[in-house]
Amino acid sequence: MQKKVQIHSSSTGQTIVIQTSAETWAELKQEVVDEGLWNNSLQPVIKYTNPDTGNVEKENISNDSAFLPEGDFKLFLIAAKMKSGSNIPKGKKLKLTERLTIHNQRVARVKTEITELQQEALEIEAELLAMEANDLE
Repeated sequence: MQKKVQIHSSSTGQTIVIQTSAETWAELKQEVVDEGLWNNSLQPVIKYTNPDTGNVEKENISNDSAFLPEGDFKLFLIAAKMKSGSNIPKGKKLKLTERLTIHNQRVARVKTEITELQQEALEIEAELLAMEANDLE
């Protein structure tokens, strides 16, 4: 049975769609190799709708004997090991850090203002209660 497989490769940034009758990861992997999207540093993860439950499932299929879903599915080829550190350029990272600092300072000021307003509201409430108590006497 032919099924449509949408393949997303994180290493090349490409997305392609193929038709296949592959039943195991080993069979599909050969097609992925033929498309030039596979290298051994990648980890294959499939996303499909389980026909029994209707739930969307994700599954790592790195074992060559892993069976593929019967219907259409998506295959994500993701880096098996992530590099440490960040891919954000240094200048941009600094700008983001500065923006975060400014944001956090604004949040702190707003929190202080809220606390002051809450205190003021309590004081006003206390004055009103005192006035009512005086009116009752």
